[in-house]
Amino acid sequence: PRDAAVAAAVGGRIVIATGQTRAGEGWHIHTDAFAYDPARATWERLADMPFAAMAGMGFGCGDRLLVVGGDRDVARWNLITGMAARRALLAPGSPEWEELGAALVMVGDHHLGFNTEILAWEADADAWSVAGRFPGAAPVTTQPARWRDRLIVAGGEVRPGIRSPRVWIGTPGG
Repeated sequence: PRDAAVAAAVGGRIVIATGQTRAGEGWHIHTDAFAYDPARATWERLADMPFAAMAGMGFGCGDRLLVVGGDRDVARWNLITGMAARRALLAPGSPEWEELGAALVMVGDHHLGFNTEILAWEADADAWSVAGRFPGAAPVTTQPARWRDRLIVAGGEVRPGIRSPRVWIGTPGG
């Protein structure tokens, strides 16, 4: 079980990659990937991603999965998780509680944006590569769509709590 995973249909299978899982007081950030074959009712472990892309978007393009956007800043997640866990042990309103609250706001407000590298998983080679870059602030937490052989990204979050009204249209090849 995980949340903020990327999923798409690829070559007759459902591929699920990355995401996060609650681990005690913190989170485990995933770089693994799996494919479910509904014809055989089996799961297969795929090659690990080169980095996490939590809450990114997955586009199935034939026998290829394109992952656009996502949060790969595991160090920031670990920092936030640790600070939040320490703050939870303190008395609300205490000076230390207030300091950690201010620090959490500062870390959130100074987020540099999400990953702009586009990852590609090739089914025939079971391998990941960087296929290009998103041409702007890459959104997360939005549902991608395909329309007339176009890849559509409408809206999304470009930094924590900052939503975008932009609509992006691309093609699977570039």
